[in-house]
Amino acid sequence: MKRRIIQIHQIFLEELFEKFDNIINCKLKTLTSSYRHPNLCIQKVAKIIGAAKLTIQNHITKWLLSIVVIGKRVFIKRTDLEINLKKITSKTNLN
Repeated sequence: MKRRIIQIHQIFLEELFEKFDNIINCKLKTLTSSYRHPNLCIQKVAKIIGAAKLTIQNHITKWLLSIVVIGKRVFIKRTDLEINLKKITSKTNLN
């Protein structure tokens, strides 16, 4: 996923939140348009959100995402990701 750098100058808070909503909705479209497997690996979630793998692991540690363990592999429920995507991306972008 290509990272975009957005420079913001003299913008109202409402416009800023509108831009964040547009970015999140774009990521949601990417998530919903792909194959609908019920579980996603950490690398795939990191790619969708545009964050590092370690960031996703930190969200799991902080109980922002629930996991499914199959053998030694760790997966994140797609439905859980869809529900918590706004909360997770806002914390990722602001930290």
